[in-house]
Amino acid sequence: MDESYYSRFVRLHETDSSIEANEYLECEWVLLNVVKTQVAEESWNTYYVPGWNKCIEDIKRGRCYEERIKEEFEKKYGQSPESILVNESGDDLF
Repeated sequence: MDESYYSRFVRLHETDSSIEANEYLECEWVLLNVVKTQVAEESWNTYYVPGWNKCIEDIKRGRCYEERIKEEFEKKYGQSPESILVNESGDDLF
């Protein structure tokens, strides 16, 4: 692919989560690259780079890791993690 192909993309996103990358693809992003980086002798990190090539006003995003964890927490416990980290006086516990 030549550079003119990439100039059509108005946003790029990089993630090391295949789950997050797949959520972006479900939101109509295009997978532009998969990068494997060696971090130790027998250890590699994989990064996914989806791009948005439609009008920026129509941009849709996949959920980040934090949003997925929060949603799963709420499903399991029926409340948000933030509500548990606040004691009765309203002060943060941490």
